[in-house]
Amino acid sequence: MLVLYNVVGEDDRHMNAFRVSEGSSPLRLKDVEEACPFDYCTFSFQHENGVYCVYTNPNSIVPVFNRTSIRARIAISEEFGEKLVRPEDVIPVDVPGTPKFSPSIRFSWKFPVLSASRTNSTSSSIYEAPTWDANFEGQAKESTATSGISATDLKEKFKKQTEMAKEFAKNLNLDDAKRNAIDFAQKMNLDDTARKAKKWGGSLLSSLSNTISSASSALSKGESMSIGTTNVRIVQLLAEGGYGQVFLVKTGANELCALKRIILTSPEVEDDAAIEREIVRHPNLLHMLQYGESRTNGKNECLFLLPYYDHGTIYDEIQSANTNGTEPWPFMELRCLHILEGICLGLAALHEAGYAHRDLKPHNVLLNGRDDPLLMDFGSCAPLVTDVTDRRKMMDVQDGANRKCSAPYRAPELFEPQIGHRINGQSDVWSLGCILYCMAFGSSPFESPREGFMRLACMNGKVVFPPAQGEYVVFRGQRFSIDFCEFIRDMLQPDPQDRPSLTDVLEYTRELQAPKH
Repeated sequence: MLVLYNVVGEDDRHMNAFRVSEGSSPLRLKDVEEACPFDYCTFSFQHENGVYCVYTNPNSIVPVFNRTSIRARIAISEEFGEKLVRPEDVIPVDVPGTPKFSPSIRFSWKFPVLSASRTNSTSSSIYEAPTWDANFEGQAKESTATSGISATDLKEKFKKQTEMAKEFAKNLNLDDAKRNAIDFAQKMNLDDTARKAKKWGGSLLSSLSNTISSASSALSKGESMSIGTTNVRIVQLLAEGGYGQVFLVKTGANELCALKRIILTSPEVEDDAAIEREIVRHPNLLHMLQYGESRTNGKNECLFLLPYYDHGTIYDEIQSANTNGTEPWPFMELRCLHILEGICLGLAALHEAGYAHRDLKPHNVLLNGRDDPLLMDFGSCAPLVTDVTDRRKMMDVQDGANRKCSAPYRAPELFEPQIGHRINGQSDVWSLGCILYCMAFGSSPFESPREGFMRLACMNGKVVFPPAQGEYVVFRGQRFSIDFCEFIRDMLQPDPQDRPSLTDVLEYTRELQAPKH
């Protein structure tokens, strides 16, 4: 497996690579560390939705960006290009202005930002990259030498630089900061002393990311704005994602609504927003109340004013139930089928308008006060029918799915589209099966707490149910019929042609709800 990587702080326009052995499956962080040419690194890996996440547990399963490579960013505790030294290789030397190093001195490192996950096999202790603020046990912490800079002065210098960064963050758009991290560091005008502090304290930008995010959110809180013909006031931030945020707002009529703000960072995101504006009205589709755009000073964003439902999503209720394991499971069979029926009705309207949703999951289904479902998040929508005519089209479908579709609910044909095949609404039927399973048993059929996303099981349509007890499968006090479980299995067939159509799913959902005589 090829690992494509950039070193944090270096030119990220061209990726480097090293190869990791595929002897063990799935690949774990320790396998990547073993193959990595650098010591004392912290890795962040890119997920299929484009987001990089930091991994530190050696046994964590590394996300594969596509079938042939892993994408990573590597933070190294030394400047790139310098010789990296293991602790047992350190030679005692006298440095002006610092205590003399001797074996009797023990170090207790404080490391608030990034810790090195790499260990040396010949050392009995774990070595962590040191920070600028070290405690010297048995020695005076501050230097009494007349040359160089004392630890106190260095700490004060770094504190001033941090304050500069906070002030900078208050006037900086969060997405701009993420896209221009290197420029951000340059604008801070770090001198050599501060660069040393940054080097020993980990990434300065990483340490300030929470500050930047908080400053960005705080700027919007309490502000008033106009969306179309409606004036709203920001109440609080509800959620934040890769392309924007969702806020709870209050209108002039004192009604609570949701404001979805999308940062138009690329033509693809702009196309997604355009699709979301075109979605048809239906009782089971979240409809838009007002729409607005802002295109000023190079910052382009669009704003959707939407109804607010305080019951939350299916996923919210599932998460709450999973947390409280002592209570009976809140989704009985009839309730699952009632919700699925509403999802099917909304999805049928979407299909009739010429769109497939492509990212159906419990997170994207709201519940109103009558327990009726409303589909949302239509930026993932794609044409209902896509013919994979050549390799370029195949890559477009695969890249679009990687960017928009959540893996545990994604149909196999979107992972590996085949030239000459057709992608259609049957991919949404697969997702319906995953949602129904999740409502009944608490997770996607292809997710586990220990393994994470189980891609092989997904590609083979291998679904495992709790053990049957007579004519029922029992989970947390709720009974599910064998017909109900077989219905889920039918929707999760790897071959799209073996799955029931959306019309068949709707009819059988109603049949299972009918009173038994």
